[in-house]
Order: sequence, then structure tokens, then C-alpha cells
Amino acid sequence: AYREVSRGGNDLTWALRDLTRPDDVLVIAGEDWSPITPYSAERRALMLTWSEARDEALVRAAFEQLKGESVPVLLLHGQQRSNTALIRLAGDYFDIDPEPVVSWRDDTLYLVPELWHRFIAGIRRPGRYWNMQLSEAARAEDGVALNREAMVRRLSAGKRALFAGMSPQPYRYYTRFGLSNTVVDGRTFFNVHPDMKLWFRVPAGRHTITAVFFMEPGAYQNLARVDASDGVDLAIRELKSDGSQRDLYWRRLNPRDNPADRGLQSLEATADIAEGSEVLFVTHPGPQNSYNRDWTWLGSFTIR
Repeated sequence: AYREVSRGGNDLTWALRDLTRPDDVLVIAGEDWSPITPYSAERRALMLTWSEARDEALVRAAFEQLKGESVPVLLLHGQQRSNTALIRLAGDYFDIDPEPVVSWRDDTLYLVPELWHRFIAGIRRPGRYWNMQLSEAARAEDGVALNREAMVRRLSAGKRALFAGMSPQPYRYYTRFGLSNTVVDGRTFFNVHPDMKLWFRVPAGRHTITAVFFMEPGAYQNLARVDASDGVDLAIRELKSDGSQRDLYWRRLNPRDNPADRGLQSLEATADIAEGSEVLFVTHPGPQNSYNRDWTWLGSFTIR
């Protein structure tokens, strides 16, 4: 005779049980009165019926009651998968990423960024969770996202460590060529070869921004003019909540033509940051829009 002890549940509930913590709370919309998913996953859950999930005032009130709890998962079933308002509210209250990570049958899973790599690695394990499909965004997060905005917290711990020299650390990034560090004279520098964008959240008030930076000598020394970098534009901007922006700092670094731009440079900018604003650090190629040898490094970036 053949005998097997059933784990109970299904691929989805096994993943939730294996890859979340016992004290986590799930938000589930679209399963209405069925408790099968949280029961089989052995997790507490806020269950929203079809009508409740589309009542923003009710959802906000329910989410308020969950403050102080760990809420890393939003699960949308069936028609609720198109409920963009609920996805937005889950992001506002619990920092759940608006990009889906996993789908299974009629269910779509949204997660806090810290869980992305755990789920991606778990779903990829052969023979563990059948019929679980990683989203396009999740498949792209196997490494550093190139040529598109991405959340820093989606990165692996090793990649997040590249931002250790920044205070605060950025929450979002855009890179054309990747993320890397270098050490010069015992100091760590972050690669800001254009195009690089780093977004920072800061409280309202007066802030002073300081940093050091330099362009590698190999970008301009002992080269024909046409082969050397034509410079890099560095800027720091306040991005206001109404969509407008202003420059807090701007400089064109061009050591090929300006000897004063060679070696270690420093910046300092002081400005009043409005409520709801973010700070953006950005680099662009020089006046010829050439990326050739724009090897620029940023160190000790601080907003205080």
C-alpha cells in the first residue's frame, strides 16, 4: 500500500507558509468568505470582500487597525487583480511594492521589497512550488535593473551594501551601466557613471548636503582629445510634491579641459526642503552627449 502525509493546502499556501514569518499578517482581497488560504498558510489575515476592497474609506480604516503589525503581503484574487487603488493603499500603509512578484492560477502576489529575493529564490527551487509564475519584474530583479527605475530594497543584501557610504541611503535608483564601488586611499566611492539617478527621502526643513567626487585620470590623461571624456554634469534637485523641481546644486566636471576639475572635488549645498519633497542626485553625460570614459565616482554623500 502507498501512504503519504499531506501537507495540506496548495502551492500558493505552501509558499506563503515557507517564505513569510509566523507573526506576519496577509491582506487578501477577492476570496470573500473563504478562509482556506490563511488557514492553510497558518497566517493571520485581513480578508476583504469584493465590495469592501473597493471602499477606500473602509480599507483605510482597516489598514489603520493594522499599524504596528508586520504586513508584507497583498494577495489579489480574480477580479481584484485590477484593483489599482487597493495596491496603492497597500503601498502607502505597508510599503508593499506596486509591482507584482508571483502569480498562481487566479491569484497575484504583491510583497514588501525585502521579501522579493526570498520569494524569487524560493519559487525557483525545483520541485518545490508547482505552477507558480514569476512576474516580468521579478525575473528582471535577478540582478541590478538597468535603464529603468528600481527600488533599492529589492536588491540583494550585497548590492544594498554598495550604498553604505550614503546617509541616508537612497530608496530608488536608475543606472545605465550598473552598480559598483571602488576604494581609493582607504575611502569607498560609488560609481555614478551617467546616467545615474538616486532618490532620497528627507524630512522637511533646512538640510546641508555634502559629498566628494572625482573622475578617473584614465578618462582624460594621455589621450587624444577625441578619445577623452568631454565631462559629466552632476546635479542635486528638490522634487516637490506638486511635480515641480529646482536645482540645489549643479556642476559640469570636465578635467580634460579644466585642470582645476582634476583630482578629488567636493560639494556643499544648503537648502530648505518642503514637506513631501524628495532629493534627487543625478549625473548626465557632457555637452556632446557622449558616454565615452565618463568614469565618475561619488563618496561620503550625506544629507543632514
